[in-house]
Amino acid sequence: MRKVLIIGVILLATLAGYVLGSRYPLEGFSFFPGGDSDEGIAGDVRLVITTERIDGGGPVPDLEIDLAPQPGQPPLGGVSRTNADGVAEFNVQPGDYYIFFNMSDFPSDLTMPEAERVTVVEGVVNERSILLTPK
Repeated sequence: MRKVLIIGVILLATLAGYVLGSRYPLEGFSFFPGGDSDEGIAGDVRLVITTERIDGGGPVPDLEIDLAPQPGQPPLGGVSRTNADGVAEFNVQPGDYYIFFNMSDFPSDLTMPEAERVTVVEGVVNERSILLTPK
């Protein structure tokens, strides 16, 4: 009986927190570094990143590429995956960003490059090629 009461109190507190949090959100509280969860870098300027193996092995498909003002947790709009041609595309706001890779799914036969800085300029298609070196 006591366990049922404890579970009931927890469920009631969770429901009350959800309802109150939805109605009265805390200003400045976020699970994402750098701001509220609805902030991001998404915009209208196109950035195209092409990946290729330096050893002539061709493009690197299905590779997560991250884009952010600083290396780390990418903001909304800062994650893309390469297609079969090794190309990842972003639509972001103009500005300075870093291109980096997700360590958890980076190919084990390649050496992960350092984060690379890129300036995204309005009015053009911004392009960057990254050559990946085998281990």
